[in-house]
Amino acid sequence: MTISDLIKAALVELGIYDPNEDISSAEADRGLIVVQGVYDDLWNQAMFGRMTDVIATASGDAEEFTRVQVGAFTITLPSSVDDPKTGVTRPPIDLCPVELVTEGQDPARHLYDATRGEWVTLNGLALTDEPPLNNRGKFGLTCLMAVHLAGARAAVPVTTQLTAARFMKSLATKRASTRRDQGSEYF
Repeated sequence: MTISDLIKAALVELGIYDPNEDISSAEADRGLIVVQGVYDDLWNQAMFGRMTDVIATASGDAEEFTRVQVGAFTITLPSSVDDPKTGVTRPPIDLCPVELVTEGQDPARHLYDATRGEWVTLNGLALTDEPPLNNRGKFGLTCLMAVHLAGARAAVPVTTQLTAARFMKSLATKRASTRRDQGSEYF
């Protein structure tokens, strides 16, 4: 599935387009703006967790849940993490965010998707890209996009609204993820 397919599926869900009809390029371009806006909203609302601001002082891997001011260094996304609490090397935590900020450029927003076993990029999307999070529930993501694409031109069915809400809840509660250790340290 591509982002273009996602946009069409959302418009079909709303009854704006027939499943056998191709969407116009203007509709696809508008849809891409809305889709990118949805991912931007999820990021800006800290749906994937709060981040710690870090200023890079050397090249290396970013840490989980960080916003890195890159500067003149090369910062890469880790394929594994040495867990400081357990001492075990493990993959990054599912749905953990990393933002790489380079002066004069849009920040690069990345999210680790454990179901894919890779980092996905949430910004700078194109119509031919695979939608981030679509493996978390294609229909739920379609309904979420339908709610946002409807605007004033279509009434959103209640079942579509409920499916979109359940999809958002599944992201917020990260049901498929292991819990992040929330232990306290005392002096």
